[in-house]
Amino acid sequence: MAANWLLRRVYSSAATLPPRYFRYTHCAAAVSFSTAVSGKKKKEKWSDNDSVIELIDSEIKSPLRPQLLHHDVDVPVGFPFKIHDGPGRRTIVLERDYHGETTIVIVDFSKAGYEENVGSEKGCRDHDGKNEPEFSLPMVVSISKGDPLVLQFEVRVFPDKMSIYGIRTVQPSETSQAYEGPAFLDLNSDLQEAFHKYLEARGLTSCTAKFLLEYVIVKDAREYLRWLKKLKICLSI
Repeated sequence: MAANWLLRRVYSSAATLPPRYFRYTHCAAAVSFSTAVSGKKKKEKWSDNDSVIELIDSEIKSPLRPQLLHHDVDVPVGFPFKIHDGPGRRTIVLERDYHGETTIVIVDFSKAGYEENVGSEKGCRDHDGKNEPEFSLPMVVSISKGDPLVLQFEVRVFPDKMSIYGIRTVQPSETSQAYEGPAFLDLNSDLQEAFHKYLEARGLTSCTAKFLLEYVIVKDAREYLRWLKKLKICLSI
């Protein structure tokens, strides 16, 4: 499947987990459920709940799952951010102070998807030489110096880098219709490069990108298992 191939690209580029550890849930859940059904004889007296619970059990007990769930993600040496995370949360928050500034990064892994890795020399290319979409994570970077005005960056995390998609200033008095500036790629190329270096100086580097991808893939697998177990409990009551 294309989705599995893209996940393999994530691990390969980020030098994280071996290919056999790739999370197959969501993109391959239908396949595993179908296999579970075909491998069992239908019981005449099964209720609808029994059928669903049996399929959920099959997904929970997958032989591949423990290898990923028990994988420990090593925080890089010198990682500058404090990580705020917890079971059941769909977001991860990174926080640090830098020369009087507070940088807060919010990563919502539920919105992960496939985007073109613009400007990447390492990205996969199609037959026309164009970059193919790659697995990436969206995040919002907010930088404040203590006053109400906050500088925000819309960023996507790719296996080999972080790409800025938008920049805006935010303050409480502004309305949702406030002008947010042009698309990032419409800015002068020198200004684009300067903003990327601005974020790198605050710890948002390719090393951070690799760590986040690995961390999120493992967390997503754990949250998916927790979600399956909650479903089972609800259906078993």
